[in-house]
Amino acid sequence: MQSWYANAMINGGQNDEGTYLSLENKNLENKIKYVLLKLQEFENMTNQRYANKSFNIAGDKYDILYDKVFREFIAEADIVEIELQKIILKEQERYKLVYYALFIITTLLISLYYILLFFHQKEKIKITNILKEEVLHDSLTGLYNRRYYDEIIKKELMRSKRDKILFTFVILDIDYFKRYNDTYGHQEGDNVLKAVAKVLKKNLNRRGDYCFRLGGEEFGFLFTVKSADESYRFSNMICKEIENLYIPHSKMKLVSI
Repeated sequence: MQSWYANAMINGGQNDEGTYLSLENKNLENKIKYVLLKLQEFENMTNQRYANKSFNIAGDKYDILYDKVFREFIAEADIVEIELQKIILKEQERYKLVYYALFIITTLLISLYYILLFFHQKEKIKITNILKEEVLHDSLTGLYNRRYYDEIIKKELMRSKRDKILFTFVILDIDYFKRYNDTYGHQEGDNVLKAVAKVLKKNLNRRGDYCFRLGGEEFGFLFTVKSADESYRFSNMICKEIENLYIPHSKMKLVSI
């Protein structure tokens, strides 16, 4: 983002805002150009990320390059800021017009630093949350996976003891699922798993309800209840809905789920 403030500093000349003298310090001039170049590079990378509507995994090559460019910009911006502040203090009276330009650029650099830092950290948090969700869910069915089951069952046991509430945990296993896969193929087997998961998600959507794919054709669901009778009725209702899917199996007279 080649601001006219920076161009005025480097090249001098007349501007709508006033007259600006060119810098005599060529080393500082080169540093300012370098900072602007790095800022442009960082903005292009950020725009590319949002244009692609995708997130890079933390730690991959692109993410490392992204961090490298960001750090290079910040490091050089800090150096330029210190040098500009020195010039401001030394030449405040002699170069009053230059002082105003330098002050504006310093303010802009500091503001840009915090803005970019904010978005950088925000994107990191977003990527972390997405990765966390992927780690806790089964990719095929969208249900919670065994890892999350291991976490939640301990919490629910402690909550049950603390609050003196009842909960039920049910395990479902699809009978003869290997034979079904051998007969119809793995794609149809995956469709069966998705259909069963859909029934579980539809019925277990209250606060405190959880449904899991524990592995293979094994599912589990957990819910709070007030009585054993309520637990029995709710569990059988879900099993009945799964049975009502009427999944065909030519090698079996009856498919029980």
